[in-house]
Amino acid sequence: MGTFATTPNAGLTLDEYRKILRDNGIPDEVALKLYRALPTADEKASFPSGASASDPLALASAIPTTGWTTRYSVDFSALPALDIKTPGDGAVVIDGKTWQSLNMANATALDLDGSTGLVFDVANGTYDYGTRTAPYLYALITSLWSGYNVANHKLRVWAHFNYAPVNNWDSFMCMLERQGGVGGELMAGAIFRHNGSTVDEWALYHGSAGGASGFSAHTSHTTDDVVCIEQTERGIIVRSGTYAAGFPNIEDMNQHGHVTYDKSGDLLLGLEQANAVVSFSNFKDSGAPADATLVAFQLDSIG
Repeated sequence: MGTFATTPNAGLTLDEYRKILRDNGIPDEVALKLYRALPTADEKASFPSGASASDPLALASAIPTTGWTTRYSVDFSALPALDIKTPGDGAVVIDGKTWQSLNMANATALDLDGSTGLVFDVANGTYDYGTRTAPYLYALITSLWSGYNVANHKLRVWAHFNYAPVNNWDSFMCMLERQGGVGGELMAGAIFRHNGSTVDEWALYHGSAGGASGFSAHTSHTTDDVVCIEQTERGIIVRSGTYAAGFPNIEDMNQHGHVTYDKSGDLLLGLEQANAVVSFSNFKDSGAPADATLVAFQLDSIG
């Protein structure tokens, strides 16, 4: 244990204070909170017996950390083979979690192949507001993590994929969605695709079925094979990066934009507890797109 000052920042610089607490396993964000201000009444009420503002280590132990926590992670390439198309539309259990498969009649095949991951082999169909004919998989956030509380938690959705689009509008999609509820349908996420000029690009999809929808595209960092969708109070941040024995550090990723839930209007309605989902699909405007493989997936939260 280190030797502590008798008040939260007496005679110590912030760096000195952080080092003392870091040496005792206390995160920097907690050290900063202690250094800047005395505890609130609510925090005092949660102190362990005998803790006070004059004991920084005990005080730190009483304040919850606020960093990102992984709630669920799966390597689809390590799972045994599973045919998802043949049983048709409905619930499918993957790695002990319940997903929903839709539009399986428009898939040539959709399966865990036992070696590379979750493979989408699509015959036809598209995916848009109110028009979803392409094969897709979705899971309720509460199915992936039972402790999810929409009022308390913000999310990061990570996907490691293998996709080489060939023709115009060949697309692989990772999306956070609100399926109905107040304000109707909401989509907020990213698509990696060929555009109408057969140029690879990242496309940020955001908005609701009411017409307040937006689409922004970037042609940079198109060799990246990881997408991360980070939920914010007003919308999402989309980043891409490279998988190397694990998902990349967030600070090393390439940011493609911060977009609001709704392109226009002032409601900015976000997710809801009962219908917040993550969705994956492979599609184009018409015909069969190049096959896509979802290799790994991770769900993080903060709050």
